[in-house]
Amino acid sequence: MGSYKEKPQFILQAPWIPIISTLGTAASYFLAFVVGSFLHFRHHSEEAFPGLSSVIGGKYPERSIFQIGMAIFLGPRIISTLLWSQLGATSENTILSNIGLFGSLKIISSIFFTYVSIADDPAVHHYALVFYVASTVACMYAQTVYSVWKKSPATKPRAITFGLYMLLLIVVTNYSIKHMLYEESGASTKLSLVEWMLVGLDVSFDYYSTVDFEGIRLEVANQKRMVHFMV
Repeated sequence: MGSYKEKPQFILQAPWIPIISTLGTAASYFLAFVVGSFLHFRHHSEEAFPGLSSVIGGKYPERSIFQIGMAIFLGPRIISTLLWSQLGATSENTILSNIGLFGSLKIISSIFFTYVSIADDPAVHHYALVFYVASTVACMYAQTVYSVWKKSPATKPRAITFGLYMLLLIVVTNYSIKHMLYEESGASTKLSLVEWMLVGLDVSFDYYSTVDFEGIRLEVANQKRMVHFMV
């Protein structure tokens, strides 16, 4: 955006953005899980393993811990999505050019299932989760395609993570049917385990963006009393 008379007041190497986002999101889930397990689920023998929605939207204080954590680290996720939008814009491929859109839908749906908890409105919470999963699949696929296009070192780990995520979606659907329709014994615990495995794959997938953001930095400088972001 042009040259500056002053040195940048702040410089951040772009690979740090997905690192911060990944660690922050993982910490939010982990703390909510630990607190929820200690305060509530360990007291109930029929709940062998806490479900995802029960932890992030069921009871206080784990619900609030998760909501605060997600709010704190929302900024890095938005910046990461903006960077992906710029990277995808250089391609004529329809999927790649819409990476930013997929990422935006993922963020919006995550806001809904985070702040409209299962205790507040179960229908909205679950619809938001389904929409989040759909947008996550779109993001994973688009970023994997980008890795192949750029012959990135992240291609293999992305493809493996994406493949496992899709496989577990089939498994979680199977256990959901067994639990909700047939009320099969043990299906609830297995469903909960697979849900948390999906969370782990989702969070770890974002970390691979460190490879794609190599060589990019964000600069904040003051020029004529205006703040500019340089990429």
